[in-house]
Amino acid sequence: MGKAKKLIIEPGKFVRIKSGDYKGDIAQIVMVEEHRDRAQVRMVPCLEKTSNHKVQPSAKLFNPKDYPECETKRDVMSRYIFFL
Repeated sequence: MGKAKKLIIEPGKFVRIKSGDYKGDIAQIVMVEEHRDRAQVRMVPCLEKTSNHKVQPSAKLFNPKDYPECETKRDVMSRYIFFL
């Protein structure tokens, strides 16, 4: 048996989501909590989901001007701005 490859996760690196509703979307690592085996990520989701699972629209950056109903919030711990 081969040894498992150790994955190095560092803030600032980009990753792809491997499962769930956001499978294949791009995310950036914001904070790593090794003692809890957890990482906080900032995602760039594909907002135009299609009913055809074989066709996925290309990822594009979120523009809050396209969604006037979204709220702006600031994370208390990291001080990053995010949208709801």
